[in-house]
Amino acid sequence: MANNDTCNCDFERCIKFYEKAIEGRNLHYQNYNTWAHYYAMFTGTLFIAFYTICN
Repeated sequence: MANNDTCNCDFERCIKFYEKAIEGRNLHYQNYNTWAHYYAMFTGTLFIAFYTICN
């Protein structure tokens, strides 16, 4: 009986870690568009600055 309880506890602990990993993945998916827009604006700004300085 004690062995069964130990296995059950480990299983519940693994499920909690798995749920946290899913939350982290979902956060990354939600913020991807924001990060992509920031990257595009930063790259565009660098291009404009470089083009302005060189000409």
